Amino acid sequence: MIDVTRERLITLTEACKYFAGSKPGKRLAAVTMRRWANTGLRGVVIETVQQGRTRCTCAQACQRFIEAQTPREPDPRDIFMFRTASQRRRDARTNKALEAMGI
Repeated sequence: MIDVTRERLITLTEACKYFAGSKPGKRLAAVTMRRWANTGLRGVVIETVQQGRTRCTCAQACQRFIEAQTPREPDPRDIFMFRTASQRRRDARTNKALEAMGI
């Protein structure tokens, strides 16, 4: 949630400069920013407030939106995340055989 007492408000058009466009050197289109404010991207909506007739956000809200879109780092202890289906089936057979032996 945007805290208007602590965060400086900027228009959605001004917020476009915080995002890369579809081509190198290009800024994000303002219509894309409005779409992200209305319907979101991958289930995440960028935080906005209505200030009179202008819809505004802040740099911190842009940062939170980008972080929400960025995939988390996988836990290196979760080895099954990197295993193929055949490897997981083989592991399951091995575990079953070990349980049968009482190990």
